[in-house]
Amino acid sequence: PLGIQLAHAGRKASTARPWDGGRQLPADDANGWATVAPSPVPFHAADPAPEALDEAGIAEVIAAFAASAVRSERLGFELIEIHAAHGYLLHQ
Repeated sequence: PLGIQLAHAGRKASTARPWDGGRQLPADDANGWATVAPSPVPFHAADPAPEALDEAGIAEVIAAFAASAVRSERLGFELIEIHAAHGYLLHQ
């Protein structure tokens, strides 16, 4: 079967490539963006604090996962794995 993994990195998102240091990039960096998480606690003390999700933000994340699953099925994926470990958003 052809599968796909869906994930949201939460507070671990917006990072440089590992070979470029892997540090978190601030939202005003050309390659960065604002991160979201269940609370405004950064992944590392030196990282920018994420925006804490409220009920509307949680609903947006749920809708995005659902829309991604629909698109994945439409594209022919037979298996969908939701990544909910290793500090990603659903694990947080």
